[in-house]
Amino acid sequence: MELREKIIEEAEQLYREYGLKFTLQDIAARLHIAKKTIYRFYPSKDDLCAAVIDHAFEKIQAAKSRILADETLSLKEKAERVLIAMPDTYAGMDLRSLTDLPQQYPKAASALQKHLQSDWDPVIALLEEGRREGVFRKVSYPVLRTMIASAITSFMESDVLEKESVSYSEGLREMMVILMKGIAYDKDDQN
Repeated sequence: MELREKIIEEAEQLYREYGLKFTLQDIAARLHIAKKTIYRFYPSKDDLCAAVIDHAFEKIQAAKSRILADETLSLKEKAERVLIAMPDTYAGMDLRSLTDLPQQYPKAASALQKHLQSDWDPVIALLEEGRREGVFRKVSYPVLRTMIASAITSFMESDVLEKESVSYSEGLREMMVILMKGIAYDKDDQN
């Protein structure tokens, strides 16, 4: 495995254990390398955190592709899963601890926002297919994208879930239940 990838994976592991409180020295110690070696790849912790977010979204996009290609799922099941896709490696992470991301790590926060606002074409194609087949209502995709991205950002940047003792994954699932009941046709409602 390439050293750059090892650094990212160790940062992800340390995040699981300590949230954003891990240091570059923690990574260096675990990998038995000098801290300056990390600086060759990532000039700051902010740069490393942005790279970790990019890496995470690569995995999320791969998970979305697998969901979209799964012929055993209905359009509704695909939409429910793809809109909140989270690879198993991130399922146990408590992303609620990202509340300090915008203040402490602006590059990482910017990377997160970029990913939340991009890569929607396959999802929109799925929703369009569902609309043509009478599974979904016609909705404004920019509004839908903004609602989902804003909810995800809010979950990570506020303590609303923590105050209610709701995990990040549970919050995403509940958001999807609420969202799908708003866009999925009931058997009695075909207008």
